[in-house]
Amino acid sequence: VGAIDSVVIVATVSGSPYKPEKVTNIAYAKSNEVPLQNATATFISLIGKLDKLLLSMSVSSPTVFTGDSLNYVVRVTNVSNRRLTNVIVRDPVPFQLENIRVEDPNSTRNTKAKVSIVPLKESGLSVADSLRLEGSVVVYQKDTIDVGEVDSFYVKTTVRLDRPNFELILNTAFATTNETEQIIAQ
Repeated sequence: VGAIDSVVIVATVSGSPYKPEKVTNIAYAKSNEVPLQNATATFISLIGKLDKLLLSMSVSSPTVFTGDSLNYVVRVTNVSNRRLTNVIVRDPVPFQLENIRVEDPNSTRNTKAKVSIVPLKESGLSVADSLRLEGSVVVYQKDTIDVGEVDSFYVKTTVRLDRPNFELILNTAFATTNETEQIIAQ
């Protein structure tokens, strides 16, 4: 007598973005002692989109010398509440860096190039489809990135021997999608 129970229902609301929408929920309940009854809850909600892509970069060492290896990871994360499309990351490799080989884990050949590209298989990243080198610019491109999906790739380089001591190496990557503004990571 007088007991209360509750049910939590999680649902996705669809509607026109940025337009007030009336949302109505009708619940029905019955028991052996009580006939079918209903309760209605109605509210007005502004349905919105959260379109956000995170771009981050980490480096293998904050201090290097000429001839040292310098490797970094570029990570793309969809923190939106929906799928993002036409995701493109451009990472112009700093002029102070070079390398003599391109590594493709799916290939046994080595080719002379300024950088080597090695993917992390965090979410099915495919070298041939998603990652390429255009001159000294690493380009990552993917048709879609699902909600919560994270993709990463390594860029392996060597510090050029002709660089002076104490020179700052600044790497800047740029990312865009059809749904977001350009973002930058350094």
